[in-house]
Amino acid sequence: MLSYCFEVTADNAEQVLPPKEDNSALASLRNRIEAFRLDENGLEKDYFIFLEQYHGNHLTLGAALTEHLGREPQDFLQSLGLTGIRLEKAEEITGSRLRGMLEKAEDQKLVADWRSWLDQFDCLHFYRRGGHHFEPSSRILRDKLLARKRPWAELARRAEELMCSGSLLPELERIRRPAAVPFSGGYPVHYLVQAEHFPDQQEIAGLLLQALYQAGRLESRRYCICNLDDVKGFMDVTEICGNAAHGALVVMAGEVERGGAIAKSDLNSIKLLADCFDLFGDSLQMVVCLPTGAAEAREALLEQLEGTVLVELREEPATPEQARAYLRKRAKKDGVPGDRTLYRGLDDGPSLRRTELDERHRRWHDCLLRSRVYPQYAHMTPARDLAAARKPKGDAYQRLQELVGLERVKAVTDQILDYAKAQRLFAAQGMVSAMPALHMVFTGSPGSAKTTVARLLAEILAENRVLPYGRLYEVGRADLVGKYVGWTAKLVHEAFQNA
Repeated sequence: MLSYCFEVTADNAEQVLPPKEDNSALASLRNRIEAFRLDENGLEKDYFIFLEQYHGNHLTLGAALTEHLGREPQDFLQSLGLTGIRLEKAEEITGSRLRGMLEKAEDQKLVADWRSWLDQFDCLHFYRRGGHHFEPSSRILRDKLLARKRPWAELARRAEELMCSGSLLPELERIRRPAAVPFSGGYPVHYLVQAEHFPDQQEIAGLLLQALYQAGRLESRRYCICNLDDVKGFMDVTEICGNAAHGALVVMAGEVERGGAIAKSDLNSIKLLADCFDLFGDSLQMVVCLPTGAAEAREALLEQLEGTVLVELREEPATPEQARAYLRKRAKKDGVPGDRTLYRGLDDGPSLRRTELDERHRRWHDCLLRSRVYPQYAHMTPARDLAAARKPKGDAYQRLQELVGLERVKAVTDQILDYAKAQRLFAAQGMVSAMPALHMVFTGSPGSAKTTVARLLAEILAENRVLPYGRLYEVGRADLVGKYVGWTAKLVHEAFQNA
């Protein structure tokens, strides 16, 4: 769907269009505007165009088209009796702005009911929701406009800052190459973007689409964004893809894989996503966004796509040189050169992603403010250090201490908590921190409190922020041993995934 705003002048507009206070003449004009929605057989056309407002010889029109812009504005104005028509400006707009123009046209008594206009196309139903007039809905399709032009060097520089230059820069070069032979329509490839956080996924997708638009590979500046969780059935697929036709659709699939496991409902969502590629891949550019590490969701999607070629764009961990350059640039923006504390551990520690580097810079910057800029606060202890130094807390820890014996268990528990505190203190100073594996085996005779201690330990680790959750997933032999050959491995795998 293509949405437009037109700025038009007409020589005889002041003579033909009625004064705003003449309700009878306005009703006649409104009837003629509404009548233009129908063809000679009384059926709704495959586009609509309306008059939002007018002042003197200047008119503002809105339109929703299913095909490229032709003579629709001129034909519409001629049907109202206007002559000497000049199209001063034609601008693509978002669906939200189109809806706002219809609301204003209704306020100006130039259309009867703005909702009925949106109801002309199923794919415009989304814009009945939200805003001060809108019906509540749990589902929102957002749309944005790309810039008319951004320098290619700026796109490349931003790709490097987002730590995705290894995969995005080669694709930008491929996009800039012209087609080998003249060809109209279709998209040679679609895209899979993987980054740790939603905003980074969307920005990488936006850089990609900007390049495609500037290279003439996208017909429209407008692109749509939806969450895969909100796609509940084939009708949703049809409406969403119809709305994004002639442009691009960015699908945020970040909630599909939780903790490394894909639920059955999520597999259904991925199948619906595959339907988008199969049925609408020739009419719009598809970009799917997944979080880094969502390997199972990625594999499930690739299995559903047969002939589609997906170009994968990934956020990459920074090398020590890249990390140092990134932090140096961040420090330069503060007007202070980076010091040893900012770069400590970069050469010896694990590779860091951009969000981890941002956190490192933030902590260094906070420390810098207190130690150099406002030294009167240098002696004060940050809240995270106070929290890291606190005593083990929680009812579960006290209950473990009250159990008779189990000295080895209590000692190991204290070691784990002390180590976690130390790591938080290291992190607070910008030093490399890491947690080792905490797998354990509890052995003992029946009734020796193995399960009780395991439950308590799970709660203790959660209460002291060593683990995000304190749930203990318990299984027995009957839950892990299959009754048929080959079932045991599957049951064990499912048990680990559930945990």
